[in-house]
Amino acid sequence: MKLPKQDTPVFKLTLPVSQQEVSFRPFLVKEQKHLFLAREGKDSKEIFNAITGLLSSVTEEKVDGADLPMADLEYLFLQIRCKSIGETTKVVLDCNAEDCEETHIEDIDLSTVSVNTKNLPDNKIQISDELMIELKYPTTKLISDVAELEESEAVKPILRDCMVRIFDEEEIYELKDFPDREIDNFIENMTIQQFEKVMTFFNAVPSLQKRVEWECKKCENENLFILQGLQNFF
Repeated sequence: MKLPKQDTPVFKLTLPVSQQEVSFRPFLVKEQKHLFLAREGKDSKEIFNAITGLLSSVTEEKVDGADLPMADLEYLFLQIRCKSIGETTKVVLDCNAEDCEETHIEDIDLSTVSVNTKNLPDNKIQISDELMIELKYPTTKLISDVAELEESEAVKPILRDCMVRIFDEEEIYELKDFPDREIDNFIENMTIQQFEKVMTFFNAVPSLQKRVEWECKKCENENLFILQGLQNFF
């Protein structure tokens, strides 16, 4: 005689940025190691591998977290966490008033944490009268790969990966068909004004956020915190 087999519920959601429909189940005891690794990870790659490993398991390997925009990965991971171990967590916050060392414990309802997609940036940037660049959101793998780089060193690989195609008055250039050195040369020959136009897209990339306001019991300072990124919501 065998022990009874347990049925695991399946949930569905639509990812906020890519609009991809995803089915997932709660993670099991044997998969809890991924959560511990993500929570205690010492570097970005360790955390990234733990999260993508968990996503692969609970979606029956139908979702590759490496290819998702960061906001989608964060949102999906949070929903899995809600269905697996509960919809609340406690966050310890420090008062931001000068010379005040008071802390505050905030109970966060994770079901209210969201990604604001109302003002998504246009992914087609007109950089001159003749040229337009089409961009895509950076994937979580790309962000993980450049996480240890200085900002000045990370810009080129991010642009190289996220520029999908270039339009001029006569042709469309699919950048996947061009070697990295040509794309790098194009990036390096942008004017400062063109570069700044392109960077407005990345500066407006959405993220998982929760606004928290509280009054310090010690000094009565009104505090405002924007919790952002998965590390705040474990």
